[in-house]
Amino acid sequence: MSPIFHRFDFERSNSYTLQPASLRDRVMAQLLDGIFLGTLCGLTLFLFSKGEVFSIWISPMIPEYLLEIKKGHVPGGWDYWWGGGYFSINLYRGKMLNFGYPAPLLWGYYALYYTIFTAQTGQTPGKMLKKLVVMDASQQQPGLKKALLRWLGYLISLLPLGWGFWRAAARENRQTWHDSLCNTVVYSFERR
Repeated sequence: MSPIFHRFDFERSNSYTLQPASLRDRVMAQLLDGIFLGTLCGLTLFLFSKGEVFSIWISPMIPEYLLEIKKGHVPGGWDYWWGGGYFSINLYRGKMLNFGYPAPLLWGYYALYYTIFTAQTGQTPGKMLKKLVVMDASQQQPGLKKALLRWLGYLISLLPLGWGFWRAAARENRQTWHDSLCNTVVYSFERR
């Protein structure tokens, strides 16, 4: 039986065939990472609020949540720091949408998740599931500094309606803005 998570072995990198990853595979890996982060952040919201705040949707790139709030819950002063601060939009027939403010603790989760996984293995769990790996120009692991800069670059790629990501579809090496900023490429790999 084939493993579910496919770790890239940089020590034996010549035993793989590499090609620039498709935008579709990268988006799927990002959505899978969103599931992992959503679970972690959703549990944080639930535990810190003592069961009064539930995450019902997550953005895979930044910690922005659609929340379900237990009736009568009033956020306290410290709630902003862990994700319990929110704003509401009234819809028709008394329905409300509650959006969590991007909290410092949740930003920290995202930064650590993307930075540590990319620096240590060149792969997040989503990339492992999709057989993708991030490499620098010399086809090595990006390292801690480059991995952090790459995660910060995600925000730049997102800003103009995600144009920094769409750019990958039109380029031969499929680099996004944050890849260009850090001189990295995401490859799809197969064992020879």
